[in-house]
Amino acid sequence: MIKAVFFDLDNTLYSFDKGTKLGNRAFGEYFEKNFGVPCEEAMNDWREMMNLEIERLGIHNAAYHSRIIRAKRCLMKRGLPQNPHARILGNLYWDTLLDNLEIEDGIEELLKALKKKGIFIGCGTNMTAEIQHEKIHRLGLEKYFDTIVCSDEAAEEKPFKGFFDYCLTMLDAKPEECVFVGDDIENDIYGSKNAGWNCAWYTKYPKPRNEKRAEELGVENRINNYRECLRDGKIYLGNLEI
Repeated sequence: MIKAVFFDLDNTLYSFDKGTKLGNRAFGEYFEKNFGVPCEEAMNDWREMMNLEIERLGIHNAAYHSRIIRAKRCLMKRGLPQNPHARILGNLYWDTLLDNLEIEDGIEELLKALKKKGIFIGCGTNMTAEIQHEKIHRLGLEKYFDTIVCSDEAAEEKPFKGFFDYCLTMLDAKPEECVFVGDDIENDIYGSKNAGWNCAWYTKYPKPRNEKRAEELGVENRINNYRECLRDGKIYLGNLEI
């Protein structure tokens, strides 16, 4: 019996890919307007600094998520003043993304159905609590979630087992009584399976190697569109009936 369904946030409840492109563009336009650095060059700097931060820290680190730190590195590269521009640029990125959030088609109807059925609904997401809570607020979905667990609270990021174990402390359920829905084949699908959870892969935002990795993991439940989850008066997450 399934007691709880947890959802990832980015590229699961809304399109992070679209939002981050707009945020990156706003960053580049700021450089062009204030420093005379062409927008595309500034955006290339942004991507370069992101990759350098990954090399230095890895992706499962709070500093990797900080757009202020990334902006600071871009300013340092060009010998430009860090303050107040790092703060302004970090806020500009997130404000642009937040102002352009678009909820995934059919997700609200699915959340309503799960809530009506008495299923515990959680959000489990990497990144810092402040920005992730704000995203869910802007999406208008706060009322559906019984808990929101971010990696800074859990003190461990997906795909590590400790993150999923921490999520279980929010409710009275065993791993096999929970389902995790997400787009990231490693963080969400491998991570939850490794922690003993059921899982459903949201496939709208494909990435290289996803299919091969899905075969390796034996992924059984796929969601192409949330409207497919509600049919014949029942709730399905892939092939899994709730």
